[in-house]
Amino acid sequence: MAQSELSSSPESAWFLGDITSYFQSLSPGVVTIVGLAFLAAAVWLGYRALPHFRAMRAIRNAPLVTVASGEDGLVKVVGSAHPAQEPREGFSTPDHVWRHRFQMSSTAVHGGARTHFVGLMLLRDGSGECLVDPQHARVFHSKLASGSTQFFDSYKIDTGDPVFAIGVLGKAKQRPGHGDLPRCTLRPSKKGVLIYSGQSEARTLFRLQARFWPLAGAGFLLALVAVWGLRTHMLTYDTDADFFRSLVSQPWAPIWERRPELYAPDAD
Repeated sequence: MAQSELSSSPESAWFLGDITSYFQSLSPGVVTIVGLAFLAAAVWLGYRALPHFRAMRAIRNAPLVTVASGEDGLVKVVGSAHPAQEPREGFSTPDHVWRHRFQMSSTAVHGGARTHFVGLMLLRDGSGECLVDPQHARVFHSKLASGSTQFFDSYKIDTGDPVFAIGVLGKAKQRPGHGDLPRCTLRPSKKGVLIYSGQSEARTLFRLQARFWPLAGAGFLLALVAVWGLRTHMLTYDTDADFFRSLVSQPWAPIWERRPELYAPDAD
């Protein structure tokens, strides 16, 4: 059974400016390559969106517990931020529990942005404290420090700032040079979800959604265009098998080489 009436309907109009006609007039090789490229881009966007989706689910589904509860699985802990190590002799307690700076090199050879992470954090609630390493977390910033000629976009979380973190509670490893650390640590799950935020849950969730939906929407749109374009082109063949035979035997033949009658002038 024919897939399309294009071959039997003399009234089928083909316009160079029409998108459908454009896809149908392309060669099968070009349509296949473009379709696969669009699908690859859609998969890449979906891969980029997946961590945001997991983080969104974690914020919604992780139970709120205390540090001392020792709850198994992915949990949410709310408290205040404090430095994870005592200052060296002669130095005062640092104001910034955590700081994230983007440094620009002044030389042409090493030009570009460099990222610096400063500090380990203790999250304290009414029951105890646990260690969070921001270098292994998805950090959402609450404060912005002014830039300078050397650093710009410097984000910070100060001592005593309210924070919440999502991860798996466990025992902390001893870290040389960091003094006596708490026995509790908040670490990523097997899927890598660990959120450490100096913002409210609602604000963090909003920022995750603002990152997820554009990526997911663009990926879905690219996949839809790829499938629609490929299928639209396949409808110019009597069967799917004809399309695949043309893809092998005549991959670069446009439709006017296969179907010259579509472009032939009408007889008087």
